[in-house]
Amino acid sequence: MMDSSKKWKIEEGVVVEDKIYEFVKTCNYEHAAHSFILDLGDPCWKSGFTPSQLKQIEEENVVPLEKLPTCLKEFFKKFKKVVCIYFCYDYIT
Repeated sequence: MMDSSKKWKIEEGVVVEDKIYEFVKTCNYEHAAHSFILDLGDPCWKSGFTPSQLKQIEEENVVPLEKLPTCLKEFFKKFKKVVCIYFCYDYIT
């Protein structure tokens, strides 16, 4: 069992990990939430959290992404013309 002092509490005393656990108990299939992965793009969370709570989760503790190195940008540019995944190899050889 998870230590309650380490759980994330948001507005109205809602505990995020407890909400995730409640959802997981209703699943009859494997879901990312089984690993406590909270994908806010998944519509299932609209019924578990209020819009205000979802906004708080999304905006709290945001970690900025580092800039992509130029070499990777150039590599990805090679795939702009790809229309079918089967031809990706043709663009990198």
